[in-house]
Order: sequence, then structure tokens, then C-alpha cells
Amino acid sequence: MGSIARFGRLAWLTARIDGESDSERAWRRGAEGEERVGRRLEELLRDRGVAVLNDLRVPGTRANIDHLCVGPGGVTVVDTKRYRGKARVDRGRLWVGGRNRTRLVEGVAKQVAVVRTALAAEGLDAIDTVGAICWSEANGLPLLRNLRLDGVRIAGPQAVAKLARRPAGGGPVDVERVVDALSRRIGRTARQPRPSGPERRRTAGQPDTPSLG
Repeated sequence: MGSIARFGRLAWLTARIDGESDSERAWRRGAEGEERVGRRLEELLRDRGVAVLNDLRVPGTRANIDHLCVGPGGVTVVDTKRYRGKARVDRGRLWVGGRNRTRLVEGVAKQVAVVRTALAAEGLDAIDTVGAICWSEANGLPLLRNLRLDGVRIAGPQAVAKLARRPAGGGPVDVERVVDALSRRIGRTARQPRPSGPERRRTAGQPDTPSLG
């Protein structure tokens, strides 16, 4: 709920006192959710042969990709969201708390396309690349049913981690080669946490933001 809704005419004074606007607060909470999900994915995927890269900048834009999980079965593009309310897929749309949130799925599909283009430029277009929306708080997600729309999985961290460690459909993916390729084509932002798994060992001593190549 915004400052105006909570404090009425005193909203301007409250914003000045706490030094944080509604938009800044929303950004901070979103960033905290992304970092929390990134750490949780690292925990769930540790020693599973899956590298987790967090907070990557889409080249030529101000947009970012929250997480990329690179495992033996391919790449999983993960977008973290923090919403309240029951989530469901009905008639080709994603509904959360009674509101149409299909644009979230469309956004992930665009991110998947960016990653596929980056991999193709490195001669890795055969790598299986899928998308997922990860709820930072699993409240509202169905317990006994998987949500999926247009190939994008909507789930909590545990289910997303399971998707990321899927087995290879053909031969296993060379994780380090794929991480190298993505690091050359997609840059990390300044908020990039330390990578995990094979990527942590490989990048020791390297700067947080690789060249886009």
C-alpha cells in the first residue's frame, strides 16, 4: 500500500522522514527478493553440477535477467517475482490475485529469446533453453498442481531448482563452455552476487562484469 493510501495528506512528510519513496521501496523489496531467490537456488543446486548466474544485464537495454541456471540438461532463465494472491492459469492467461499478469510470462519469453540468440551466436543453438517465473514467496501457488503457460513454469524455488537440474535430453551439456559463452554475450550488473558451483571456481579472481564480446 502506498504512502498516500496509508497516511493521506501526511504522505509527503512520511516520505521525507523515512527518506524512501514508494517506487524506491518497491525496487528495494524486489532486489531483496531477487537476492534471496538467488541464494536459495545456489543452496538447492550446490554440488548438482549446475552453475547459477545472478542479475545479468540484457545487452543494449536497461533490462536485466534475474538468474540463469546452467546445468547438464540446458539453461533455465529465471525471473523472480513477489506477488500476493492466488496464482492460476486459465484460458491461456496467468491470473494472480484476480488480476491478469500474463505480461510476466511474455517478459520471460523475451528473456529466453535473448539467451537463445546469445547461445546461437556462440554455435550453441542446440542447447535446451527454457523459462521460469520464481515466486520469492510461495504463498498463492497451488500445492498439488504445476503451473505452466506457453512453456514457462510458474513455481517456487524448489520446483525451479528441480527444473534447472533436469537430465540431458541428448548428450550432457558442457556447463563451463555454456557459462563462458553467456558471460561473453550477456554482462553482469554491479549487484551481481558471487556465482556458485562450477562457475564460482572458474571465475575466481575475475571481475564481476565480463565483456559482452
